[in-house]
Amino acid sequence: MKKLKLFLSCICFLMIVLFPFHGFTEQEIKGTYEKSSNEVLFNTGVQTTYLDTYTINGQEDVFICIEDLEALGYEKKWHSLLRKTIFTRKGTYADQEKKYFIEDLNFSIDTKILKKNAAHLKSKGNIYKSDVSVYVGDKNATTYNANGYSLIGLNELKRLKIPYFFLFYKETNHDQKLYPLLTTNGYGVVDLNGNLILKPQFDKLFFPENNAKNLLVKKDGFYWIIDRNGNFIKKLIQDNEEIYTQVKENYIIFNFLEEKRRYKIFDFDGNDLFHEDFRDINVLDENHIFIKTKEDIGKVYKKEKDTFEEFYTFEKPIYKVFRVDKNMIFATGIYPHKVLVVDKDQGILSEDEYPDIHPFSNGYAVVELANNRYAFVNEDLKRISSEDYRDIGKVHNNLFAFLKDGKYDGRSSSEGLKGATFGLMDIKKGLVLPPEYKKIRVYKEGAIRFSKVGKKYGILDLNREIILDEKFDHIFMKNNHFYALKNDTFYIYDTKGTLIAKEKNNNQYDLRENTGYFVQFWDDGKKDNLPAGGNWSNDRPDEKLPLGIKDVVLHSFRDEKAHHGFGNVNSILTKDDLLIPYALTYRGCPVPPPDSYFPTYLIK
Repeated sequence: MKKLKLFLSCICFLMIVLFPFHGFTEQEIKGTYEKSSNEVLFNTGVQTTYLDTYTINGQEDVFICIEDLEALGYEKKWHSLLRKTIFTRKGTYADQEKKYFIEDLNFSIDTKILKKNAAHLKSKGNIYKSDVSVYVGDKNATTYNANGYSLIGLNELKRLKIPYFFLFYKETNHDQKLYPLLTTNGYGVVDLNGNLILKPQFDKLFFPENNAKNLLVKKDGFYWIIDRNGNFIKKLIQDNEEIYTQVKENYIIFNFLEEKRRYKIFDFDGNDLFHEDFRDINVLDENHIFIKTKEDIGKVYKKEKDTFEEFYTFEKPIYKVFRVDKNMIFATGIYPHKVLVVDKDQGILSEDEYPDIHPFSNGYAVVELANNRYAFVNEDLKRISSEDYRDIGKVHNNLFAFLKDGKYDGRSSSEGLKGATFGLMDIKKGLVLPPEYKKIRVYKEGAIRFSKVGKKYGILDLNREIILDEKFDHIFMKNNHFYALKNDTFYIYDTKGTLIAKEKNNNQYDLRENTGYFVQFWDDGKKDNLPAGGNWSNDRPDEKLPLGIKDVVLHSFRDEKAHHGFGNVNSILTKDDLLIPYALTYRGCPVPPPDSYFPTYLIK
């Protein structure tokens, strides 16, 4: 009998270890759960599926079955002795705190697992007290045990920084900034809190450049104006796959790629602005539009109240108009495409003198010379110096960065532009810093961030006196303080370089400087393959990352269906570490690219 009892005890022990009763102890009921009508979209930009959702005891949060992660590229392991379940991402995604590789998520969603989990949980049931711990990676997750399965809230998923979960949010906040969400079901609309505003259903999706109430979509072969609630407002045109669509400012341009190319332009209320076709259209800014008639006559129209009135008509053939500044109209002539500048009232101011003239900044403009070098002109288009440069940046506080001479190559490098060294000039007083720096940044407070070697940073004042030595991995200035990172220590200095505080870096500091791009030195002859128009200026981005955006993630797969420009699928990373996959098209990108793509060596 004793041997039998010992044998039965061993059997019970083995059953507990091998087949754990892992969900609850003594079935102590802590509440109830119930299936919800809310919809949660799991979307990586490569794989898409809607998940069943649940409510718990009337809580406002929305819950999903954490076992669903098994169907979404996670592996589940049960540790019987520790009474712990661990979910880990398969493949190379373990380093998700540092970088996101969308292509690593190219797996097949296991719908059988999703159906099995939904069938087990049924429509409603009890929540039990559990002695089982649930981990995602190395982080302990707060979950609710539903008869052996675990429910986890969307807010908890956000806390754990698990991306790609979007709640369909039926109430639209019209004041917030919205972004496109790319899925295998098409395009949807999402906000930065992870709320899905419009379900993915559109073949194409275009946003106006401000926060307007309407959007442009393509669905079932037609272009439509819709509102933020998904209501179809107005049908515009049918797409025959020979139409190139561009959104610039708050206007929609359709380019019909036929034997005789023609253009039409609409606003985001669906109004045809001119009620006719043109040979060419270019939106110069919100209030100026250039058109070229079928007779090849160039005209500039200016917005007066709610309509566009004719502003200037060219008497001679031109290639295009690219800017209106006050009364001055900047155009490009017929080949060799040198700049023509006319005043609306005074006539021609400059003709065939410069291949390019950049926008004015603080009274000066950068001009390209016939020898492929650069100089400055004043607002009367007169050269202010006989000296020219290999490349120069805009003037801010009378200072400009310059590349004097030397060969360079390579557009992207963490150490600066390869083979190039930059200097700093005062446009009135002369040389401030000789051209021996790999990176330079001038702050409006008068400090200069510099890097001679490209990998480390220091701070100079305008008298070239060193405030901080060139030894920091990163420095930025904010609120008259320098914030510097060296190895794993974070330092704060005043403007004289006196240490105020230092602490261990805990990755809570946003070291990215969202102050806008100042100057970019392009490789010679390589401008053609860069995005132009839309939210970017033609050659030099001068954009800030929108509020709430931390970064733009460029690890991506190629959209083989793209016909124009860049067809990569990319993502934006929000301040709350929500990753939103979206399509980067040739025009109309919702946010500018990060430094890794357009390296910024000189920043205002």
